Amino acid sequence: MVLKGMSLKSLKSSGRIRLAIFDLDGTLIDSAKDIAGSVNTLRKKMGQPPLTQKKVIAGIGQGVAHLLSKTLPAKILRAHPTAADDFRKIYLERSTRCTRLFPGGKAMLKTLHKRGIKLAVASNKPSILSGKILRNLGIKNLFSAVLCGDAVKNPKPHPESIEILMKRFRISPKETLMVGDSRFDMEAGKRAGTLLAATTFGFGTRKELARYQPDYWINKLSQLVKTI
Repeated sequence: MVLKGMSLKSLKSSGRIRLAIFDLDGTLIDSAKDIAGSVNTLRKKMGQPPLTQKKVIAGIGQGVAHLLSKTLPAKILRAHPTAADDFRKIYLERSTRCTRLFPGGKAMLKTLHKRGIKLAVASNKPSILSGKILRNLGIKNLFSAVLCGDAVKNPKPHPESIEILMKRFRISPKETLMVGDSRFDMEAGKRAGTLLAATTFGFGTRKELARYQPDYWINKLSQLVKTI
């Protein structure tokens, strides 16, 4: 679905988009099972009952500290100051057990890469986890840059990571597309002045994404081949 009167034909023929920046969780990859499993492994160690996958997903988007604040009682976190490090170790071990690219993702990335479109990742996921997952999925070499939450001063929804990437490649906001599934992605892109593509199959809700008036609604990743 194309918004704001922009046609796919006119956009593609103009060569307007030169940089596509992707979020990871809920955008390129379905990581829900591995994240939920890791959270519940940590909760079990702390004597807590498991949470549903839906409950865990609601806390995804702003990094480990935010996720744990949403999935563990505050008093438990205060009693376990190493909880974030413990979670990272658990998740690093199991981060590629069930995590997969959403359908059409690899073909889409390869096509855009062949066209000379700069591809980048801007994720609040820790760098070591993002790198392991991208390598496991066989797509890391398709990205010109991977910029994660622990590599910037201000993670999303702050626009810092997006602004760094645009500056690095000397590409303007009008030539940049931010692709994401959450309000954090949309806000970051909006504040950076980029075009926005919201995925309808990720962890965010259509209602919260619609507030940012994305330029495109992406129902499947293959649509981006025609959009860009």
